[in-house]
Order: sequence, then C-alpha cells, then structure tokens
Amino acid sequence: MLTHNFNWDMTDRERLINELTRLNLLFEDSSEAAKVGGWEIDLENDTIAFTNETFDIYELPRGELPSMDEGIGYYHPEHQQLIRDAVTNAIENNQHYDLDVKLITAKNNEIWVNTKGRTTLKKGKVIRLYGSIQDITDKKNAEIELKKAQEIAKLGSWYLNTTTGEVSWSEELYKMYGFDPNEPIPPYEEHAKFMTHESWKLLNSSIANTAKTGEPYTLELKTIKNEGDWQWMYAEGEAIFNSKKEIIGLRGIAQDITSRKLAEEKIKESERSISSLLNSFEDIVCVIDDNGNILKVNDAWVEFGQRNDNDISAIGHTKFNYFDACDPDAMDEHAIAVFEGLKEIIKGNKKQFSYEYPCHGLDKKQWFLMRATLMKTRKKQVAISHIDVTERKEAQLALVESEKRFQHISNNLVGAILQYVLRPDGSDAIPYMSSSCYELWEVDANTVIEDVNILWDMVHPDYVPLFYESIQKSAELLEPWFFEWQIITPSGKHKWLEGTGRPEKMDNGDMLWDVIIMDVTQRKIAEMNFQESEERFKAFMENIPAFIFIKDKQLRHVYGNKRMLDLFGKSTDEYKGTTAHDFLDSHVASELDKADMEVLKAKKKVEIEIPINRDGIDMWIRDIKFPIELPSGEIYIGGLVFDITNKKQDELALKDALNQVTELKNKYEKENIYLKEEIGLAFNYKDMIYASDEISEVLNQVDMVAGTDATVLLQGETGTGKEIVARAIHSNSLKSENPFIKINCAAIPRELIESELFGHKKGSFTGAICDRVGKFELANGGTLFLDEIGELPIEMQPKLLRVLQEGEIEPIGGSKIVKVDVRIVAATNRNLLEEIENGNFREDLYFRLNVFPINIPPLRERKKDIPVLINHFVTKFSDQYRKELKHILKDDLQAMMNYDWPGNVRELENFIERSVIVSQGDYISFNLGTKNDDSEKRAIKSIGKTLDDVQREHITQTLIATKWKIAGADGAAAILDIKPSTLRDRMKKLNIQKP
Repeated sequence: MLTHNFNWDMTDRERLINELTRLNLLFEDSSEAAKVGGWEIDLENDTIAFTNETFDIYELPRGELPSMDEGIGYYHPEHQQLIRDAVTNAIENNQHYDLDVKLITAKNNEIWVNTKGRTTLKKGKVIRLYGSIQDITDKKNAEIELKKAQEIAKLGSWYLNTTTGEVSWSEELYKMYGFDPNEPIPPYEEHAKFMTHESWKLLNSSIANTAKTGEPYTLELKTIKNEGDWQWMYAEGEAIFNSKKEIIGLRGIAQDITSRKLAEEKIKESERSISSLLNSFEDIVCVIDDNGNILKVNDAWVEFGQRNDNDISAIGHTKFNYFDACDPDAMDEHAIAVFEGLKEIIKGNKKQFSYEYPCHGLDKKQWFLMRATLMKTRKKQVAISHIDVTERKEAQLALVESEKRFQHISNNLVGAILQYVLRPDGSDAIPYMSSSCYELWEVDANTVIEDVNILWDMVHPDYVPLFYESIQKSAELLEPWFFEWQIITPSGKHKWLEGTGRPEKMDNGDMLWDVIIMDVTQRKIAEMNFQESEERFKAFMENIPAFIFIKDKQLRHVYGNKRMLDLFGKSTDEYKGTTAHDFLDSHVASELDKADMEVLKAKKKVEIEIPINRDGIDMWIRDIKFPIELPSGEIYIGGLVFDITNKKQDELALKDALNQVTELKNKYEKENIYLKEEIGLAFNYKDMIYASDEISEVLNQVDMVAGTDATVLLQGETGTGKEIVARAIHSNSLKSENPFIKINCAAIPRELIESELFGHKKGSFTGAICDRVGKFELANGGTLFLDEIGELPIEMQPKLLRVLQEGEIEPIGGSKIVKVDVRIVAATNRNLLEEIENGNFREDLYFRLNVFPINIPPLRERKKDIPVLINHFVTKFSDQYRKELKHILKDDLQAMMNYDWPGNVRELENFIERSVIVSQGDYISFNLGTKNDDSEKRAIKSIGKTLDDVQREHITQTLIATKWKIAGADGAAAILDIKPSTLRDRMKKLNIQKP
C-alpha cells in the first residue's frame, strides 16, 4: 500500500496537481492488488470519498458513503473512542495515526482492520484527512493462535475441532499417557478408562461447559498410563472462536505434576504429626539483610499488611526495617525473643530459628509460628516466614476442653469406657477405665487396671473361646471389634454385655482399642422372649390353610409361610427381600403394589381379587392386606391370600350365561319394538279395495307363490301398491307368524346401507356406539321386503347375492358368521334389464331375484278400480277430518276416470285428502282443471324420455322452485315426499348440480 509520510502545503496547488494525479492512479492500482482500501475526508468541501476496496471492507454497497460519524460508528464500541480521538488529534494537531482496531461491518461481521491516517495542510491548517484501511483479521487470529501456542509449547497439548469432531494430540501428550504416537487417539469416551471416576466426571463436565459457554477451565486430574502407572496431571482448556464469536474448537494443555503431588503428599504426611492445620495455609514470607532491611515480600505478606492497616505494603516494604518491629526497649517478651534469635542467625551461631507468638487484634485472636533460615547467598540474607497457626491453637485448646468433657461423659455414661492393649508377646492390659465400670462388673476401676484377669474370669465359659477369637481377628485385620457376651458377676448375677471398639497399631507394636461397653441384659431378655413368641407364631402360620406373607414399607417380603414359599418355589432366605415383581407379571405386581401403598397410607384393611399365572397355570386369588404396627411405630403389611379360582370360574360362567341372556333379551326387545311399529300395517289382502280384473290376476299370482319360499320380484310404477302386495305374500306364507321387515334401498345413504342390512358391532366405525342388529337378522324366520331394489349401490349387490346363495351374513366389525332363514320379496319401478345393460345392476343378482316376477299395472290401466278407491278414500278422510261428505258429482267422477294418474293410487289418495279438506257441506268438491292441463303437458313433454330424464327434470324444477333448498319444511325433499339424504343421492346419481 502506498502511504505518504509528509505534510503538504497547498500554497502552490497547481504545481503539484499533475504529480497528485499520478500518485492517485498508482495508489489505486497498488491498493487493489494488496486489497487495501483508501479513504479521504475533504474538510473544506465537507465531502468523503472511498475506494472500491473500502466499500468492500465495510460491506457497504458501492457508492453508499457514510458520514464521518457514521463511519466511526462501524468500529467496535470498545475502539470507537480510540478512533474518534485519533481523528480529532489528526485534525486539530496534525498528528498521523496507525491503529489496529475491530470493525463491525454493515452485515454485522466483526473483523480486525489496520487503519492509517494522514493530513494535508493549507496555510498551516489541516484541510484534508486521508488514509488507508486493510482487513487484518486472519493476521490477528494467527498472532493470537501463535501466542497461545508459544505459551503451551513446553507442555503436552491437544486440539478438538467441534465442527468435524477431529482430535489431535502433541507428541508430549502421547508420551505422558504412554501411547504410541503412530497409533490412533483413543475415542473420547475411552478416556474414562485411564483416570479415576472423580477425575473423569470433573473433566467431562468442564469440557462440556467450555464447549457450551466458552469459559476456560483449569484442573488437576489423577490418570493412569497405558502401562498401568498412576500419575497426576495439571490440565487447562479453552474455547476457540471465529470472528463471529462462534466456538469452532477447543484446545488445551496437560502437564505431568506427579512429582509435585507426591512431594506435597510427603510434606503433608511429615507435617501431619505436628498439626494437620499447617497444610491449610500459605506462609507469610519476607527476606531481610543483616541490618534488618526488608528486601522482598510475597503476596501473602502484602495481603496481611493491607488487611491489618499497617505500613507493610507492596510499595513501601523496602523502607521498612524488620528489627524495628522487634524493639527490645519495648520490653515485650515475644519481641525480645524474636530479636535475639535473628541476631544469633546473622552472627552465624544458628542456621535456623523458630518462635510461636500471639498476635491478637481488637476483634480477633491469632497465633503465628515464625521461622527464620539463613540463606545461601553471597550477601547475608535471612528468609523469614510467618505461619498462621490460629486454627491449630484453637484446636489444641478445644482438644483440652474436649478431653475434660470426655472424662465427664465417660464417668457418667450408662456403661463403661476403657482402653484395652494387646502386646506382641500376647500379654494384655487395661490402662484406662471409666469409674462407671463398677455398675457392670461390680469391681473398682483401679482394681481392674492392676489385674485385667479379673474381667476375663467373669466371662461365661460358653463365650471365652469366641471372645478371644474376636479380639485376635480384629487385631489381624485391623477391623472394628464388636462382640456380645455373657458374664457372671461376683454377686452371681448373669448379665449380657455389648462391646465395640476400633483397633490402632502403635509405634511400639502394641494394638490399642478404645472400647465402649454397654449393659444389654434387658434387650437380650426381650429378644429371647420375642424369639420364643416368634417361634409360636411361625408354628401357627405354617399350619393355617392360607398363603401368608409380611412386607416391609419398601414392599419387600420379610416373611412367608410354607404354603407361600411352596407356591413360588423359594426357600425362606430366597423369599426374603423379594417383591411381587420377582414372581408375577408387571401389571399384576403393580396392582398389588397399589393396594400395599393404600394400606400404608390409610392404615386400613384392603382386599383385592386378581388373576395370576404361575408356571403356565392361570388362577384367581383374593389378597386381604392389613397394617401391622411394630413397637417402633413402623408400619408393615400383613397379607392372607386365598385361592378362589373355582369360585371365579363359577362366577365367570354365570356371567357369560347372563351376558347371553342379556344379548338375546336386547335382540328380542329390538325385534319387539320393530314389530310393534309394523303390526298396525298387517292386514288380510282379500279385504283389498279393487274392482278390476288386472288386480284380481295379481292376487291370483300371490296365492300361487305365497305358500312357497321362492324369491318374488314386484315390478310396477311408483304408487301402484307394491308394498301392499309384498305384505299379502307374507300374510299368506308359511312364515306369516314371523316378522315382516321392510327396507327402502333408496332412502338409506350409501355408507349406511351395509349396516342397515347386516348390522354392526360397537366400535366398528365412527359413530358405532353400540351393537346394532341388521334387517336380515331381524327378519330371520320371516320375510324381508327390499323396496326400490334398483337403487341398491353396485358395491353392495355382491354381498346381497351371497346372502341369497349361502343364507348367511357377517355384521360389520363382527368375527362370526350368522345363519339366517329369510324369504326375500324385492320391488322396483326401474327396468332392471336396462340397468344391467348400463352397468348399474348385476345380472346374476337379477336372476336370483326374478324367480317369480309379478307386474303390478298402473291405475290408468285398471280404470274400474278408480270409483271404488275414490269411495274408500272419501270415507277414510271424512272420518279423519270429522266431515259428512255424502255426494260426488257425476262430472267430477267422470273427470277423475279420464285422468291418467301418473302417480297412481298414491296420487289419487293425496288428491282425495286435499279435496276433503277444502270441501264444505254434503258435496265433495274436486278441481281437476289444472291437474288435467298439467297432466297433458307432462304427458306431451315426457314422450320419448327415459325415466331418469323425467325424474331429473321433475327434481330440477322442484329445486328451482325452492331456490335449491333441500331440507326443511319448505325444502324440495318435503315437497317430493322423500328424505333429504335420499334426494341428495338421487341428485348425485342423476348428475343434478346447482348452477
């Protein structure tokens, strides 16, 4: 980068203009090559200029120049004031600058840059500030990494790339762990194998914390080399960040500090005999010359001086004379002792000197141990250390006080405290015994101290060998001694004693026990009484005809009688400590645990009946649980278990029988409800209203087929009375005493037709909240009338065909086949042969249904029936609406005879009902004028159209009239006298859509 290290005087600007142009071109070329940006601030014209490289470094769009304050604002907050001061100083004092600072770019990236600033003068005043800026992030990072690498170069080091997971070790680290550098680094998880559990846990958590937070760590770890030798290591670790402050890796060092740790352990061991407290404090150290002048002090000395507000500070210690503090004229015995000791060392009479002294403040008492040692230096120098031994002194005072309290307690203890010594030659002694021993042995303590055999002679003969054996074992294994034995006192009393003590091997080879001995006679008597009671209890338990157990509050078995042990094939010891989960499956065991917890919580009896399986055999048990409160207040759980398998089997058999009865009851109730709805429709077909030969012929066919089980197919237009004929067939059949069930195939949604016909089980589909008996099963033994069979969905036709062929059904969601004996009568107003050709009806189903076809003629082809039907309907509706209509005009009758009645008998019935409602007086009033016109028009328009075309046109006109409203009292479905769901199916089939 080209820079200018001189100031310009612009008095002769024209003279330098050409040279400046040349330098600017050269500067631009060199800046681009070196990727260095240039900038200029013209203070006269208040303008700023950037080179392209400067825009790139700031990550600004080229040409988007910031103001001077905005430019400074891009620098890192910790460097903004530095830049601002440098620019201000350059402008005001003509001072150049060269700085390495951090910059936050327009894209929020943090980088390191080097920025240089130069000035241009005019008449001694700075009128222009210019300079360069260069991205030095990589260089800075390299410097940082190099510096840290230099710091750890003499130690074992490692590096972890957190992005790739790659780990690298220095050669020293391989050597420290005892691994071959040519071998791969063991996986991180295997590091646990060559360090203690505590060290591994500490290292693992520290690395995880550093990887998460970026905080460094320092540790001391105990590790094991590959050869098996233990060693101590000092470890440091830290995170590595990129320019965005993202953690990209971890690195660390490890140093073998085994020698130091061993030395520390040795120092601790050697000093432990004097006072273990000395290891807890650092020395306060100073070095003086032979005149007492303080030459050097350590940090502890300085901290002590600052803490106590005296003149010994980090700055002023060299002006302080140590002998001044030991002024013998003060007549302080401690000062005099220290002063004389130091003089002896300086004179060469002693090499070392130590002295312990108090140093009490107003609010704190302290003791120090001063040690002075002559140093091996060219000039005489003495190293003096002051060790704070306050805690040790306080501990010593506390120990004296503790010994006094111990003596008081031992003399007042209900029992005895003694020291027992066993010598290497086998002799023994009791050097100390509390005065309370008289209560146990009925002898004086001093008497026992003089002759230990007095105590041994009181030991019951049965316990002598065991007593000596327990002492020998405790001595050999250095294990705590515990023994219970019986003695016979001089007065003849039998007592039980319990002794406990911990052995300690003395330097002279003696074994010493500090022993506490208690009188446990009452407890032993209670235990023996309890044992006798327990034996009687066990005898009772073993002979009771039930499975008996006792559990503790952790639900573990503590007792089981013989029947219980035999049930699970366990011995008493094997059974103790087990739980229900050890013998039974988890569900059963969990249920028993819940009952146990209820006993513990409510402290009341709980009963549970549950099935279990033992060795592949299913059985039912009744478990009666109850709380047992021990003398200590602790609650145990007692239980009596009875085998109720036979009882349960009888109950289940009875329940199954009851379910079957309930199922049959529900079925027959449903049939009964249905039949009650249908019974009002039963009739004798011979009472039918007709006068024509055509209907007479139809009834002759009914007579012929009724006595058979043949399937009948009724064909005829809507309203011709197909259902009446179907009922006539059933009423004269052999199945007339059984149900007549009807179903309109066109009135049921496609998704429900299978359920209606065959039934379903609870939960077999959404909305199946209970079992439902289908029409086939309801009609079992009777007749099923399938009206509008031509509307049956094509996907349901194979299932109906199967019923006709096999005589069996399968309810939806059911797993059993149900046999049915049903006589089928089907009806349709469609031409099924045309439907077969159009692919809407199966040919094989047609042949199954068309065993005995009966065609029912429309009303227009049997005019003789019209007068008798009119008379019948007038009478029916006159009675219904309480009117006395006796006369019908001849012309009206003739008009109705001439009308075609496309709706057949149903249309005639509806017309008569409407006429009865509007008529007054004796005469019934008919108005056929509009109906004849409409009929003629419909007849003319309908010529040449299929039935679907006519239905499509009629439904569409009705929908238009109701503004395409389907449901409701004024909807198209109500006008067409069909269900809204049926109307929607017809619309879908006939492709009727709202425009």
